[in-house]
Amino acid sequence: MPTHGMRRLLSTSSDIKGGDNISQQDEIMEIHRQVLKMIEILGQMSAILETIETQSKEQYDADLQASAKENREVACNI
Repeated sequence: MPTHGMRRLLSTSSDIKGGDNISQQDEIMEIHRQVLKMIEILGQMSAILETIETQSKEQYDADLQASAKENREVACNI
């Protein structure tokens, strides 16, 4: 399967520095640094999603209570 159109997700130190003579240890350290950065970003995204979920649940609960109150008022007026 040709991969000429596919983009690499990670750039390594040899990509960044433009050299093929970068040691394997340098490559490993660069990948490790990138993985740590991705973990940090995923943690931030998780916190954002948690906040959105909490706010959505609070809004849903408020809407549900308002709807129940409205239904009780309508039932009393029948």
